[in-house]
Amino acid sequence: MTFFTSSNTLATVYGREIEREWFARSYFARMLGALPTSETPDLGIPLAGPYTPIVMKAELLRNPGQTISIPYFAALAATATTDNLTSSDLEGNETALTDSAVTITPAERGKAVAWRNRIQRQVNYEMMDAARVLLGGWAAQKLDVDIIEIAEANTTNVVFSGNAASRDEIDTSDTLAPVDFQKAVAKMKFVDAQIPGGEGGGFIALVHPYAAYQLKRASDWTNYHQYAGVRGNENPLFRHPNLIGWIDDVAIFETTLISRANNSNSPAVSVAKNLVLSARCLAVAALMGEVAGDSFGKVWDWRTRSQTDYGRSLGVGIIADYEAKLLTDKYITRIQ
Repeated sequence: MTFFTSSNTLATVYGREIEREWFARSYFARMLGALPTSETPDLGIPLAGPYTPIVMKAELLRNPGQTISIPYFAALAATATTDNLTSSDLEGNETALTDSAVTITPAERGKAVAWRNRIQRQVNYEMMDAARVLLGGWAAQKLDVDIIEIAEANTTNVVFSGNAASRDEIDTSDTLAPVDFQKAVAKMKFVDAQIPGGEGGGFIALVHPYAAYQLKRASDWTNYHQYAGVRGNENPLFRHPNLIGWIDDVAIFETTLISRANNSNSPAVSVAKNLVLSARCLAVAALMGEVAGDSFGKVWDWRTRSQTDYGRSLGVGIIADYEAKLLTDKYITRIQ
């Protein structure tokens, strides 16, 4: 069974379509900043440049062992070099940038499908289209799972709902409430975490649907949203189906990506690892594949399997090298 990178026009087209499916169907693709396709849903928050929750870097061609460094910098204090300065005052009095970098070695990921004894001229393209949709969906889901697992594993900043002081102390009375998001933001503002989207943006909270159900029944939830401002498309609450509300500087989204598991209390309570994200808290590094006839390249390569069984079988697969990683643990808060 031999896979090879096709060099014909069809492989190039399908390679581009896989990339489109990947970005359009990934939950986190919309948090990568410059949206790669018009099909990628908008969060209703302006995300650009340094204000994206997830930094993506894809600049090297795929070669084994390639590493990518993603830097991040501490904020500058709001003080001038000197008051009433002249141009000569700046030279020699520069403030040193405090920077750190995360080095990432992308790992290969891939998935393949095959259909046997089915190749006919009339159905072959239908099979290829089905493979494109299914593999694109798998790629999107894989990216989302990789990112959420890394974000949920961070325990530097944790807020516990209600009166609980630990995960295993949480009982049925300790339900998610607006004050939990205020505590989370206070933790991140204390370490100068930036708000995603900059002016007009907001910290991004991801909550499990069951936690969202509890939150929307909290006594002060209605007070926050009774006067939501402009009704209609100008209000982000009405532009994104999974944006359930705003609390101070936090945009709250409901998603099944958030995990939920029983704690060790007696009786046990199912606890979700809800998240609040600031700007530049996560990173994705990817290596670019070479797509035939495409000088720009793509993250995902579309490959076909050499036919067997006298031309009666065919397999297609996708391969990419990428890795998701925590950029700085101070810029994520987990709410349980």
